This record gives sequence, structure tokens and C-alpha cells, in this order.
Amino acid sequence: MDSAELHKKTLDWLCETLEDWLGHLESEQKQKIAGWVKPDSNWIAIKLKNRKKTQADLARLLQSKELLKENLHAWMYHIESHWTDEFKIHVKAKKREWVGIFLKVDAITRSRQRKHAAKELQYYIDNFKELTKL
Repeated sequence: MDSAELHKKTLDWLCETLEDWLGHLESEQKQKIAGWVKPDSNWIAIKLKNRKKTQADLARLLQSKELLKENLHAWMYHIESHWTDEFKIHVKAKKREWVGIFLKVDAITRSRQRKHAAKELQYYIDNFKELTKL
């Protein structure tokens, strides 16, 4: 993917995700968000290397019969122990970057969108409450 394709793919993903929570985004909002989203092919490469390592670690774990249950439990609850060092370093910076974007999005969120988000959140709360009754 070139930089423009990566920007479009990231922007489309973000706008779709935001619209799931906030409802319809206005074109002015989408334009502002487009300016905040920066393509980062280096990050994509880092994530792919990390995915390969994590998958290889999991495959080795599943092939091992000794202490499979305990090892699988540890793997699931401490997945970051299987991350590459490069991923560990960059994921912190990416989190800060995305928090900044979400704070900017919050600043341009309309009242009707906040109400929509509150309804979506309440839907999840109700579902979790229902699941705990089982």
C-alpha cells in the first residue's frame, strides 16, 4: 500500500468505528479527522512482525503437551510477554497518538452524537448485566 492508500484505509476504519458509536459524522467532522490521521507504514511493518512472532509462539505452545493448560493460561493473560521489543516500544507511542486523536474527536462531537454513544454504551451494559444472570 502506498501512503495515500494507507491513509484512506485508516481513515475509513476510524470513521466507520466512530459512526458505530456516535452515529452519522458530518462532512466537516470527517475532513478534520482526515487531517489528524497520519499513515504510518513503519507501524504496519512492526505489527506484522509482532503478529508473526506471537503466532509462532502460540503454535509452539499448542504443540507442547507439557503443562498446556497452565502455559495457555499464562500466554492469554500475559500476551505482552510474547511481543517483540520493537512492538513494545512503539505501541506506547501509538497509544499516545490515538488518545490525542480521540480527544480531538471529542472536542468536535455533537450533542446528538454523545446521546447516541450513551445509548450504545447502555446497550453493552445491559447485555453484560443479562449475561451475569446466567
